Amino acid sequence: PERPEDVTENPMVKREMKKRTGYEELSSPKYLEFLVSELLPAVRSQYPVTGQPEGTPVLGASMGGLISLQAWLQYPEAFGNAGCMSTAWTFTQLGPLYADWVSDNVPAPDHNRRIYFDVGTGEGDLDYPETQREIDDAFAKAGYTPTHYMSIVEEGAIHDELAWRRRLPQALKFLLNR
Repeated sequence: PERPEDVTENPMVKREMKKRTGYEELSSPKYLEFLVSELLPAVRSQYPVTGQPEGTPVLGASMGGLISLQAWLQYPEAFGNAGCMSTAWTFTQLGPLYADWVSDNVPAPDHNRRIYFDVGTGEGDLDYPETQREIDDAFAKAGYTPTHYMSIVEEGAIHDELAWRRRLPQALKFLLNR
């Protein structure tokens, strides 16, 4: 697929999405367009924040990690850094297909861009740790180094807000280069 939403053209995926979510298509393209075309310009016009991508991170957990990664990949002119916490790799049949898409579309390393991932070993029933290793391998193969790529595995951590709260300071320090 050219874009993550292209996988929803598969009739089996459409049926599964409809059954699990009530929707047959992803809302991510519209959401990302809103972030880039409306929200970022509004924030930048009202507050003294940078207009440079390296000073504009996007961060989320679970499905928020997935959309943050997509924002970083598809809008490099807007988001220089992304934090993807406990990324929801196994969302219906889309998860494995999305992970394959990411692996095929890792951009060349750029000294102005950073990306952070984390996962807990207690998320194993969701296959998140295994898929995260595949993503780590894809970024390593593309030439990413610890200067611009961080992937943390927290022993025993499960898929919840308490785990994300523990890891958030480290994610922000890395993304904001502090």
